[in-house]
Order: sequence, then structure tokens, then C-alpha cells
Amino acid sequence: EYSPAGDKTIEIIGADYAENGPMGHWRGTIQPKDNQAAEWSAGRLGFGASTVCETAEGRVMFESLIQPDGPLGDTRSLFVQLISGAGQLVSQNDGPPLGIPPGRLKLSRDVQLVDRRPLDSNEPGSFVFFGVYDFATGERAEALTADGEPVENNAYRVDVQDYCGADRN
Repeated sequence: EYSPAGDKTIEIIGADYAENGPMGHWRGTIQPKDNQAAEWSAGRLGFGASTVCETAEGRVMFESLIQPDGPLGDTRSLFVQLISGAGQLVSQNDGPPLGIPPGRLKLSRDVQLVDRRPLDSNEPGSFVFFGVYDFATGERAEALTADGEPVENNAYRVDVQDYCGADRN
């Protein structure tokens, strides 16, 4: 169990097992809380500064600043779905924030997470739907705007930007 403390920023690296052996990839960070206001909230998580863009390598990258409102429970997860211009699901990347089971992190209002998720597809994506759900029951958490208004289908929408830039691949 890990409990972030102080003014430290922790980089989270995940491992994928490819043909040639394990490959590390950056999943995001745990860092001291910023004062940035959330655009929306769901399932004890506040979300702000969410972006979706195409990298130089042709992948789509979803990144969101997440501000927890305390412990999340062991089954809290995110869904991120890349949708084509025709409205078809072309890729998705579900899982707990930072790819770490929420019960293993003692999250508090004093930290924020930068969660980064690649979305690979042979088809171009037009936008991403994302939100919070309980993976044990499949039930989506209620999504609200910053003004407290419900979000349709409990899923927030972010359009894909043309290009992320060289530093976000």
C-alpha cells in the first residue's frame, strides 16, 4: 500500500510484455494537488484538463488530471472509449486510475493524478467518451458538470485534437 505525502511527485511506470520482452511505459503521475477546478466529477473523482490527441506515431493519447475526493474503493475504474466520426467504437482502454488497483493507494484530497491512456486503432477516432464505473457490477458512476448538472449517459466527451506534439507520444 502506498500513501503519497508531502510535495513529492511520483512517476508511475507500467510494463507491457511484448515479443522481445518487457517494455516500460509512462502511465502518469501522483503529485501535490493543484488549485485547478474540475470540469466534471464522477465516483469520488474530479476531472480537469482532459485532452485527446494524435501522436506523431499515429496513436491517440487520452490524458486527464484527476482529483480524488478520498479513498476510491477496490473496484473503481475508468472507461475511455475512442469513437469514430460514424459513431462506432474503434478502441477502448479501461482500468483503474494509473493502472493501479484503487485499494492499493491511500488517496486523499491533497493529491492529484495525471492519468495517461493510449488508444490504438486502425480507424481514425473523432472523440473520446470517458467516465467512472464499478468493474464488479458494471454500474457507471453519476457524472456531473462543474455546475452540478448531470452528463448524458454518465460519460464525458472530448474531441480528438490533430496533433499532440513531440513531447506527448
